Amino acid sequence: GMICEAYLSSKKTGLDRESLERIGKYIIDLYQPALIPQEEIEAIASLVVQDKKNLGNTIRGALLERIGSCLYDIEISREEIIESMIYYNSLIH
Repeated sequence: GMICEAYLSSKKTGLDRESLERIGKYIIDLYQPALIPQEEIEAIASLVVQDKKNLGNTIRGALLERIGSCLYDIEISREEIIESMIYYNSLIH
Protein backbone atom coordinates (compact mmCIF):
# COMPACT_ATOMS: atom_id res chain seq x y z
CA GLY A 1 0.00 0.00 0.00
CA MET A 2 2.76 2.46 0.88
CA ILE A 3 4.56 1.85 -2.42
CA CYS A 4 1.30 2.37 -4.32
CA GLU A 5 0.64 5.57 -2.38
CA ALA A 6 4.16 6.81 -3.12
CA TYR A 7 3.61 6.09 -6.81
CA LEU A 8 0.30 7.97 -6.78
CA SER A 9 2.04 10.81 -4.95
CA SER A 10 4.61 11.06 -7.73
CA LYS A 11 1.78 11.36 -10.26
CA LYS A 12 -0.62 13.60 -8.33
CA THR A 13 1.17 15.71 -5.71
CA GLY A 14 4.70 16.16 -6.99
CA LEU A 15 6.68 13.61 -4.98
CA ASP A 16 10.06 13.55 -6.73
CA ARG A 17 11.35 10.44 -8.51
CA GLU A 18 14.28 10.01 -6.09
CA SER A 19 11.91 9.90 -3.10
CA LEU A 20 9.61 7.44 -4.90
CA GLU A 21 12.54 5.12 -5.58
CA ARG A 22 13.88 5.54 -2.03
CA ILE A 23 10.51 4.63 -0.49
CA GLY A 24 10.11 1.61 -2.77
CA LYS A 25 13.59 0.28 -2.04
CA TYR A 26 13.22 0.78 1.71
CA ILE A 27 9.89 -1.03 1.92
CA ILE A 28 10.97 -3.89 -0.34
CA ASP A 29 14.22 -4.38 1.57
CA LEU A 30 12.43 -4.27 4.93
CA TYR A 31 9.33 -6.35 4.22
CA GLN A 32 10.13 -8.43 1.12
CA PRO A 33 6.53 -8.10 -0.11
CA ALA A 34 4.77 -10.51 -2.43
CA LEU A 35 3.58 -9.93 -5.96
CA ILE A 36 -0.07 -8.97 -6.41
CA PRO A 37 -1.59 -11.66 -8.64
CA GLN A 38 -2.66 -10.05 -11.93
CA GLU A 39 -6.12 -11.59 -11.67
CA GLU A 40 -6.63 -9.92 -8.24
CA ILE A 41 -5.78 -6.33 -9.23
CA GLU A 42 -9.30 -5.46 -10.43
CA ALA A 43 -10.90 -6.88 -7.28
CA ILE A 44 -8.50 -5.01 -5.01
CA ALA A 45 -9.17 -1.76 -6.87
CA SER A 46 -12.90 -2.28 -6.33
CA LEU A 47 -12.36 -2.67 -2.57
CA VAL A 48 -10.61 0.72 -2.38
CA VAL A 49 -13.98 2.38 -3.02
CA GLN A 50 -15.00 1.26 0.49
CA ASP A 51 -12.24 3.22 2.28
CA LYS A 52 -13.43 5.56 5.06
CA LYS A 53 -11.65 8.58 3.52
CA ASN A 54 -13.80 8.42 0.39
CA LEU A 55 -16.53 10.91 -0.31
CA GLY A 56 -19.51 9.17 -1.88
CA ASN A 57 -18.21 7.21 -4.87
CA THR A 58 -15.10 9.40 -5.13
CA ILE A 59 -11.87 7.78 -3.97
CA ARG A 60 -9.94 10.13 -1.68
CA GLY A 61 -6.52 9.60 -0.19
CA ALA A 62 -3.66 11.11 1.72
CA LEU A 63 -0.60 11.42 -0.52
CA LEU A 64 2.92 12.66 -0.02
CA GLU A 65 4.03 16.04 -1.25
CA ARG A 66 7.50 15.04 -0.09
CA ILE A 67 8.81 12.63 2.54
CA GLY A 68 7.46 13.95 5.84
CA SER A 69 4.75 16.16 4.28
CA CYS A 70 1.31 14.81 3.45
CA LEU A 71 -1.61 16.30 1.54
CA TYR A 72 -5.12 15.12 2.39
CA ASP A 73 -8.34 14.55 0.50
CA ILE A 74 -6.68 14.02 -2.89
CA GLU A 75 -9.00 12.52 -5.50
CA ILE A 76 -7.71 9.28 -7.02
CA SER A 77 -9.33 7.36 -9.86
CA ARG A 78 -9.83 3.61 -9.93
CA GLU A 79 -7.60 3.51 -13.01
CA GLU A 80 -4.80 5.25 -11.07
CA ILE A 81 -5.17 2.66 -8.29
CA ILE A 82 -4.73 -0.12 -10.86
CA GLU A 83 -1.75 1.68 -12.40
CA SER A 84 -0.13 1.96 -8.96
CA MET A 85 -0.46 -1.79 -8.38
CA ILE A 86 1.10 -2.49 -11.77
CA TYR A 87 4.00 -0.20 -10.77
CA TYR A 88 4.30 -2.04 -7.44
CA ASN A 89 4.47 -5.40 -9.23
CA SER A 90 7.18 -4.05 -11.53
CA LEU A 91 9.37 -3.48 -8.46
CA ILE A 92 8.76 -6.90 -6.93
CA HIS A 93 9.35 -9.19 -9.94
